Order: sequence, then C-alpha cells, then structure tokens
Amino acid sequence: RGALGPDLAGATRRFSRQDLFTAIVAPNRDVSSRYRTTQVLTTTGRLYTGLVVYHSVDGVMLQTGLNETVRVEAEELELQRTVNISLMPTGLLKGLKDQQLADLYAYLQGLK
Repeated sequence: RGALGPDLAGATRRFSRQDLFTAIVAPNRDVSSRYRTTQVLTTTGRLYTGLVVYHSVDGVMLQTGLNETVRVEAEELELQRTVNISLMPTGLLKGLKDQQLADLYAYLQGLK
C-alpha cells in the first residue's frame, strides 16, 4: 500500500493555478511515468487497471484503488500492458461553483 498519486503538499508552489486545475480536469493529459497504470487482462476476460505493487513469475499484484489490490496469478494472465491512463477519475470538478473551486485551491495552498 502506498500513495496512488503525487503528494499534494506544495502543489500550488510547483504548478500554476491553471496547470493544477488542468491536471484535475484532464488527468490523462500528462501522466508522469511514475504514475502510469498497467492494464491486466485475465484469461476469463476480466480487465484490471492499476499500479503494479508486486510482480513475479507467479503473477502480478495491482493497486486499483486507495484500499483495493488485485492479484492475478501467472496462469490467469492473458495480457499485461502499461497505458497512459491516470487512476484519478475525470470529471471531478464537474458542477462545482466558482466559490467551491476557490475553496479547493485555498485548501491545496494550505497543505504542508
């Protein structure tokens, strides 16, 4: 278990307001190689997307959510590939009012 994304403390010092909100609105636009996800297709047709936490000859373990991991045994593994997709869902800011966006930015500024 670990972080699914970068530490947000200091994000407002590292990125402009526009770049920060663009990254939230369009998380797949520029995914750091450190956070690129892996898709695993099983022989039964199940598709998992996550960050590789463990990989061995016996199989692979993916972190698919904050407290979710999936283990796929080697004999169940049909396909494994790295993709340029972020685990952060799109549309997180949809429907927020200007004041809510300002509040989010103020919260991010306060992270130490």
